[in-house]
Amino acid sequence: MTVVRDELELKARVDDPTSVRSAILAAGAELVYRGAMLDRRFDRKDRLRKRDEVVRLRVFHPADRSGEWGVLGWKGAVGNRDGYRHREEWESRVDDPRAALVVLRRLGYKIVLRIDRAIEQYKLGEATLRLEWYPAMDVLLEVEGAPDEIERAIAVTGLPRELFLAESLPYFKEAYEKRTGRTARVSRAEPKRVLELGGDGRATAAREAEGNQDRGRILEVTGRRAWAAAWEHAVRRAGARVADALDAEITRTARQVRLARRRLRRHLLTSAEKRAIAARLGAGGATFVAALDALEAAGGRVADASVLEKDAHVEWQEALRTVARRLEAAWLALEAEVDEERARWTPEIDALAAWRPSLWPIFVIWTPFAMLLIWLGLILGGYLPAPAWLAAQLGF
Repeated sequence: MTVVRDELELKARVDDPTSVRSAILAAGAELVYRGAMLDRRFDRKDRLRKRDEVVRLRVFHPADRSGEWGVLGWKGAVGNRDGYRHREEWESRVDDPRAALVVLRRLGYKIVLRIDRAIEQYKLGEATLRLEWYPAMDVLLEVEGAPDEIERAIAVTGLPRELFLAESLPYFKEAYEKRTGRTARVSRAEPKRVLELGGDGRATAAREAEGNQDRGRILEVTGRRAWAAAWEHAVRRAGARVADALDAEITRTARQVRLARRRLRRHLLTSAEKRAIAARLGAGGATFVAALDALEAAGGRVADASVLEKDAHVEWQEALRTVARRLEAAWLALEAEVDEERARWTPEIDALAAWRPSLWPIFVIWTPFAMLLIWLGLILGGYLPAPAWLAAQLGF
């Protein structure tokens, strides 16, 4: 499916997404998607940036795990039309976003920006409303459609109209950092070394086939140790960031319901749970590890092979390309697992948000105490006679 449109939109910061969600649903909006939305923007020699254009691969990982898909798109220069942010946009759905990623790389495009967010997308009439949660930034609401549809959708959110701006993501990042003094993050991790190693592996295989590289250096740089170290480092960092984000969300929720600190400690992730998260994130690398085994075996054979032993060289080059492809696929699987990890902890966080202090201390302790104080007040005020023992104590 291909979509061609003039994109008109506004964005607003949302302090209470739960209330906005309730207002949207109460107005009859339909939830059309919930899950992760991962954007990868590409450029080649800075040509698109200079023209203020965007080539973007958007990957969707539904919360119900029904299967990922992607949308490949191009956007023209940003403009302003009657107070709305405007861009010409062409988009086409792709069933295999990983294949689209490979095509873009083969054409010489490189990833220049990563944006990772969890979203809820609603349809209200002809307008689209999208709540967006970023790794470390404000929650945003984007409203897209024709001007009258945008205004109608804004009205039902209950948010002041002046909050909706014709601004892009960098504006909201800067506003967040100025207001909080903290660094905004719109991507979950920095897989640059992992994915670049995949691209370098394919390029190295091609150069070695042309005889332009020293064999020993190639085998060292692209050997099992380098690949495995890059992957393990990426998994550890991703696991630590996921655990930190979950702990931060649990702490924030606990403060909202005024949970005691001693009780909060019981809800924070334990060391065992953090290790389990890292293990689950790395589970998508099974095929990558198998490819490393094949690469190591092929590397051993090609190290001793003569120039005339073409089969050994071809086998090693193909093994190297396979490892590069599997590494990129493993990272995309890790990104999907991050979203699943968040969904795995959502019930516990929701249960914590629903927690309320027990009322029994009020009835068992404070109610009798309050009644006693009232009784004493009535006695001291002369409205009730004092018992003999109390009168003796008070000197009545």
